[in-house]
Amino acid sequence: MRVVIVAVAVAALDAAALLVGWWWVTALVAALVVYRFAGKRVLLAVLAGTAVAWGASMVAQAGTRMSAVGDLVAAMALNTRGLGWAVVGVSLVYALLLALAGSWVGGVVRRLRRSEPEAIAEQDESVEAVEAQHV
Repeated sequence: MRVVIVAVAVAALDAAALLVGWWWVTALVAALVVYRFAGKRVLLAVLAGTAVAWGASMVAQAGTRMSAVGDLVAAMALNTRGLGWAVVGVSLVYALLLALAGSWVGGVVRRLRRSEPEAIAEQDESVEAVEAQHV
């Protein structure tokens, strides 16, 4: 149940940010969610929520002419027509890469914050052991 809530929350936050053009919020949301919750299911929920949000945002902004908009972008970027599906696919892959990058950052920060007191305690113990040997 928590995974579904995470996916819906990620989709809602990402979609709201995308409607005002804040594409970079995708990485921030992923980082915050993975920092707070750990696990493969959470990562999959983040990726699913991101894909839904970006797909819904593209549909909301382009409407029924999403294929035509994709064809126009492909024509401008690649000097060819009929590759609108590729533009949409690349956009979704980019969104998933942003979410993965944010998830990675969130996981690293979580691990660093969790291991910080342990690392300090280990350093203190090793310093005390070295001092005890020299006395």
